[in-house]
Amino acid sequence: MLSFGNQPCLLRMFLRARAHVRNSNRMLTHHQAVITWFTNHPDIQMNKIGQMLDTMRSNRNQADYGDTISGLERTAEHQLTLAFRTFAHMDTYQIPQ
Repeated sequence: MLSFGNQPCLLRMFLRARAHVRNSNRMLTHHQAVITWFTNHPDIQMNKIGQMLDTMRSNRNQADYGDTISGLERTAEHQLTLAFRTFAHMDTYQIPQ
């Protein structure tokens, strides 16, 4: 499920409900807290999810705030590939999307 507008981020809510993600650092956004939880996870596959989420967030920020993006078409294709891989990994662990 994709999140649009005011719809909730199901993954963030899933992790928060299980006390996995606590955003005690006010400078850390909820999405950054989720990414940090995954990247710090000892399970290799969960760590990969975090790495993919971090890469997608970095690319999205570059697209939103960067003045130029080299290789835009390649970056867009890579983003879609990462998204599909991330969803596949999340399906394996039955993590809501």
